Amino acid sequence: MIKKSLFSITASLLLLFATPIEAVNMDPGSHLMFSRPQYAKYIDVQCYIINWEQLRAIFNSTKADCIITQLTNNQLLNSNKIYLFVRLRNKSNCPPFGTLHCFVPHVKAPFPVEILSMYSIPGGPFDYAYQLDQTVLDRNDLKPKITWKWHCLYSLSEPTNNP
Repeated sequence: MIKKSLFSITASLLLLFATPIEAVNMDPGSHLMFSRPQYAKYIDVQCYIINWEQLRAIFNSTKADCIITQLTNNQLLNSNKIYLFVRLRNKSNCPPFGTLHCFVPHVKAPFPVEILSMYSIPGGPFDYAYQLDQTVLDRNDLKPKITWKWHCLYSLSEPTNNP
């Protein structure tokens, strides 16, 4: 009977730590226990507005470090589809999770990017793309300015690598 209980508890704990935890559904106690805002210095964040051709080139590239060029608003408006593109790189050995808020011009609410688990893969970025309406861009030759801020950032342990 005791062996069954210990096995059940052990299996439950393994399942808990093997399953990604959604940051948006975290209770206050778990938030306090796993919150690691200082982990942000271990994560490179790049945000762009790109067109369909750029997005296709990124995902078809065999290189992990495909170079992304931010086009001007007018260049992007000549495209049929545009996307918010977010690239993250984990520079530590601990997998973080959380929510990154990306702010796009002329959009009042942030785009929440839910990061479920970001393991440190050598040379491997974590890419996210969200289709945008072209009304977020002004007609000019300036490049769009995208800002971001971590809404919540968690990890099951403290990072050990230096950024």
